[in-house]
Amino acid sequence: MSKPYYGLLDHTADLGIWVEGRDLPDLFVNAALALSELLVECRSDDSCRCLDRHLSIEEADLETLLVGWLRELLYIWSIEGRYATCVSSIDLTEFRLTATIELGYYDVMRCELLHDIKAVTYHQVEINRTENGYRAQVIFDV
Repeated sequence: MSKPYYGLLDHTADLGIWVEGRDLPDLFVNAALALSELLVECRSDDSCRCLDRHLSIEEADLETLLVGWLRELLYIWSIEGRYATCVSSIDLTEFRLTATIELGYYDVMRCELLHDIKAVTYHQVEINRTENGYRAQVIFDV
């Protein structure tokens, strides 16, 4: 069994997670996939109706970039009912993220809504270097 790449943080009113990655791009990919796993659980089948989307985000620092990345994915979920199933490419610098993601479509016949995440917050957001790579924490407003 592989080591989990994210987990829940104890938080009174909101939903907090920690997420890990072997490097910064891996951390951002895992954060996107964790968000999707918190939003929806779908049975996989051939009628996924997936599509690719190219995203580009610029922010002042890595923590703000992480929040911006997750906010963009949450916006796509809120407006289109689509969630990240795969990040096929990611290019990351301290101030800019460019990625191509595969988006699955929420279908009530094959998916279950897990959490009603309203926003990604700046509250207690942090990214830290660890001996195995990077670890971040993010708080979602539910």
